[in-house]
Amino acid sequence: MQIQYFGQRIRELRVERNWTQKELALGVCSQAELSKIENGKIMPTMELVLRLSQKLHITMEQLFIDMNELKLFRTYDVYLSDLSRKRRYDEMLSFVEGASTAPPPSVNLLLRYFKWIAKEGRNDIDYRTCISQLLRLSDQEQVEREYPIIYLRIRMSVANYYYLNGHYPYARKIYEDLLSYQYATYDLKKLQCKVIYNHAQQLYFQHDYGAGLDITEKGIALSTKRKDTAMLGHFYYQRGCFFEKLHYPEQNIRDAFTLAYTLFHAFDNTNHAQLVSKGKRNLLYFEF
Repeated sequence: MQIQYFGQRIRELRVERNWTQKELALGVCSQAELSKIENGKIMPTMELVLRLSQKLHITMEQLFIDMNELKLFRTYDVYLSDLSRKRRYDEMLSFVEGASTAPPPSVNLLLRYFKWIAKEGRNDIDYRTCISQLLRLSDQEQVEREYPIIYLRIRMSVANYYYLNGHYPYARKIYEDLLSYQYATYDLKKLQCKVIYNHAQQLYFQHDYGAGLDITEKGIALSTKRKDTAMLGHFYYQRGCFFEKLHYPEQNIRDAFTLAYTLFHAFDNTNHAQLVSKGKRNLLYFEF
C-alpha cells in the first residue's frame, strides 16, 4: 500500500468515529506524528501500526485494505442493497453478471452473495438452494476471518430465509449464535446492533414477547453505552411494541414510544418519526 493511501485510510477511520487527531493520537503517538501519517509524509513502524489498529478496534489486515477496493466495495454494496430493498432482482443479477471478471476479493465475495439473493428473488432457485449456496459461501475458511462483515450479513440472510419460510427454530439458532459472536472491531460493533434488532423483530412476530423484550433491552443498553444513536430509536419503538403485548402500564408504553419518536425527530429520521406519529399518536405525550 502506498504511503498516501495508508494515510487516507487512517484519516477515514478516524473521521468515521468523529475523533480529532488529538483523540486518536492519545496513548499511541504524538499528534504531529499522526498528522504526518495522515498526510502521507511518513509510513509508521509495524509497532505503531499495531497500536493504531488496537486504538481503532480493527485488525491490522483491515488497515491495509486497498482504498480503491474499499471504495468499489461500498459503491457496489449501496447500489445492490438498494435494488434488493426494491426487489428489482432482474437488475441486480444483470449488474452482478456484468461486473468485472476479476474483481478484488472482497468485491467478488459481495457479488457472489448478491447473485444468490437475486436468483432466489427471481425464482430461478428455491429458498433451500439459496440457503445452501449462501452457507457454502460463508463456510469458506477465509471468509469469517478476512471478511467478517460479509460473513455476518450472509448468516443474517440465511436466518431471514428460514424465518420467512416458517423454519423458526433454525432462524432462532442462527441469531443466538450471532449474539455470541465476538464483535471486536468498530464496524462489527455497528453491525451487532442490527443483529440484535433483527433477532428481536423475529421473536416479536413469533409471539415470543418476553424473550424479544430481553433482546431489545440488550440493544438499548449497548447503544447507550457506546453512544450510538443509529438504532436507538428503533429499539425504543420495539420496547413500546413489546410493552403493549405484555400489558405493561400505559405510562411505560407512552414513555417508550415518545422516546422513539423524539430520537427519530432529533436525528432527522423523518419517515420513522411520521410512522410513529401516525400509528401511535394516542400514546405520545407530544408531537413536534
